[in-house]
Amino acid sequence: MKRPLLVLGIFISYMIGYMGVAFSDPQAIVSPAHNPETRGGDAHLASVHDKVKSPLEMIRTIEILQDQIAAGKKPVEAAMPAVVKQIAERLITEDPEVWKDPKNVQALVIYLFSGGQPRVAKKVLGYEGLPSSDGKLLNAAYAYTIGNRAEAAKILRTTDPNTLPSFLGAHVALIKALLVAEKEPANAMRYLDLARILAPGTLIEEAALRREIFLAESSHKFTKFFFLSGQYTRRFRNSIYFDNFYKHFVNSIVSLSLNEGTELISQQGEILSALSLQQQAEIYLAIAYQNLLCGRIDQVAYALSRIHALGTKSAINSEREVIYQNIVDFLKTGEGESLDRIARLDEKNLSSKDTELAHALLQIGRVLQETDAEQTLSSEETFQPEASSARDDHVMELIKRTDEAMNSVDRALHGGAP
Repeated sequence: MKRPLLVLGIFISYMIGYMGVAFSDPQAIVSPAHNPETRGGDAHLASVHDKVKSPLEMIRTIEILQDQIAAGKKPVEAAMPAVVKQIAERLITEDPEVWKDPKNVQALVIYLFSGGQPRVAKKVLGYEGLPSSDGKLLNAAYAYTIGNRAEAAKILRTTDPNTLPSFLGAHVALIKALLVAEKEPANAMRYLDLARILAPGTLIEEAALRREIFLAESSHKFTKFFFLSGQYTRRFRNSIYFDNFYKHFVNSIVSLSLNEGTELISQQGEILSALSLQQQAEIYLAIAYQNLLCGRIDQVAYALSRIHALGTKSAINSEREVIYQNIVDFLKTGEGESLDRIARLDEKNLSSKDTELAHALLQIGRVLQETDAEQTLSSEETFQPEASSARDDHVMELIKRTDEAMNSVDRALHGGAP
């Protein structure tokens, strides 16, 4: 007995036997041998197949799994490919008469839009007597799954998701949004809003919300960007896709700090506070670093003040904060104490980029200090012609070292974010 088939048996038996209730033990998904109900091999699976009445019931399995993924169950995501494949094997052997029922065709459309295998649709589309409107949807789903986005968009152009059963309508709305997002972002956002309304609390809502957030940002709809980001953070904090959202969110926040200033970000305390203290500190450190590259010292100082207010204890964040703070202090005052504090940092807690930055700053800082000392000495001495040449040579050497140090700083700053 192949393991994927056992996995499918467990999923379907749970779905049928317990009226669609989601799995309470994720270990059962990846360790079927530990479940007494799965022992008995083929006989058990045969009884499972007997219980499956229609493709609609099988596709509900995928809906259950998707909800588990939205809830953060990583073993479910790992099992999905095997489940999708096994359902394809089951669907492709269905009697052609089964597909005369509109509900089964609609279930197949959902299966395809959920990452299902197009070979099933290709076979079903060859049968006679498919319901016309649902056959149209199936053609669109088939075109989409084989990568013919233009054909899928053409077929779906006149399809109103509001006229379909809610969960199917949510899938269609999401797909229509993806198809028009590049050229029609405003329409895409409307479809994503509709998908969220039609399938609240599901992976469809999670995916629609995640995509709409960054469409809002790229369309400069910053109020909506922050509003939807707050919703996502509160509602889908445990989603297995949260890390993907968070990385994109950080990049967007940093971009906003550069293009719009930190005032806009400072008004979003409630949204940022929904993140962990560590995540908030990472965001402000990223803001500090990128603004440092652009020489925006006031923006850097703001970000550092926010980190200080958080009071995080991360060693890495603490060391990075010290570097950035002392760079700000040195640029503002020129005092050597800032350089001394940087020199005492433990480099094992720094990224390679931050280490390069620290070394470069120390180099240019020391050169500048020497230059200041030379200028002070020169102003105090009485001009002596015989010493002029030696002084000129020393000044030229300082200029050369300063130029090298500046180039080093430039490489450290523009070589990439840490």
